[in-house]
Amino acid sequence: MWGRPDTGTRPRLQYDARERDWMQRWPPGRPEIIEVDGAPAGRIRLSRPQADGSRRVVDLAIAPEYRRRGVATEALNRCEGALSLSVTRTNLPAQRLYARPGFTLRGSDELDLFLHRP
Repeated sequence: MWGRPDTGTRPRLQYDARERDWMQRWPPGRPEIIEVDGAPAGRIRLSRPQADGSRRVVDLAIAPEYRRRGVATEALNRCEGALSLSVTRTNLPAQRLYARPGFTLRGSDELDLFLHRP
């Protein structure tokens, strides 16, 4: 469920395009599997450290059955150091999620809010 799609041309093309974009914009580190009681519950991928030592949250996904249980908040709290990320302006649940571990607004554009946690 969390890896590369194995079937269908469109999902594979979308996955490959997303991976290329991430590699160019924020060279990512290895994705980490988030576990709850030994079972996979999601994934998080951070960029490699940037010049200032901060890292970007490139991808964070939680399986539906584990959402709204604090899993994503705990995963973000375990990340050490400064973090940045972007979230779509219309994604209010994600904005509330990112406020819990201390992300604050650093900038925006027409579509996204740019958040940072020192």
